[in-house]
Amino acid sequence: MKAIVLCKEHHIQYLQALATLYVSNVQLMMGLTHQAKALIESVMITILSHGSMYDKARAQLLYAKCCLRTTANENHTRKEVLLSTLGIIATAIEKFKSLEAYKRMKDAYYLEALVYNELGETAERNSCARRFKELDALYPTTSQDVASIF
Repeated sequence: MKAIVLCKEHHIQYLQALATLYVSNVQLMMGLTHQAKALIESVMITILSHGSMYDKARAQLLYAKCCLRTTANENHTRKEVLLSTLGIIATAIEKFKSLEAYKRMKDAYYLEALVYNELGETAERNSCARRFKELDALYPTTSQDVASIF
C-alpha cells in the first residue's frame, strides 16, 4: 500500500498500476474476488497501453482468474463467463509463448484445462493437460516456483 501512495505522490502511474496488480493478487488469494476484480479493472487500461508484453499477459491471466472465481455475476451465466475467459487465457498464452515465459505458460495451460473441464470439453482439456505436461517435463516446477506469487 505504501508503494501505491508513493507512486501517487510522484505521479508514476504505471508503477502504481503494477503495485495495484500485486494488491489485487493478494486479495484474490484471500478470497476477496470482487474487490480484486474491481482493482484490476481500474488499472487494466494503464497496463494494456503502457505495459510490457509480459506485464500485459500477467494482468490478463490474473483478470481471468478473478472472472472465474467470481461466482455471482449478475449479467452473465457461468458458461458465458467460462467461454469469455478462454479468449483472455489464450491471449495470455500467446504472449507468454512469444516471450518464452514457460512457467507462466504452464500456469495458463493449467487454468485453461480447468475451464475446459468445467465446460465438459474433454478433448480440449486433455490437449491443454498434454501441453502442460510437456512443458513441465522440460521446465519442472520447483518449490520456489510454487511459493512465488503473481
